[in-house]
Amino acid sequence: MDLSKVNQVVETRNWEHANKYLELGWVLINVHNAAYATSDPKTAGQEERFTLGWTKGEPQYPDLSPDYGANDFLNPD
Repeated sequence: MDLSKVNQVVETRNWEHANKYLELGWVLINVHNAAYATSDPKTAGQEERFTLGWTKGEPQYPDLSPDYGANDFLNPD
């Protein structure tokens, strides 16, 4: 991929959110694990990070509302 064409970059920790970006035409630039530490070494860990880029005109962003697509979310009673 030609990274010089990327005009917007986003990062998410959620693979479902990453898939929503990809469905809109974003491209996957990188996937990596980020380590984090806490005061208790037993709770330290890692989490994945997805870096995505937009290469077209005006960027399109997915609706990442937690209830998006749930029953009656768009037409509540």
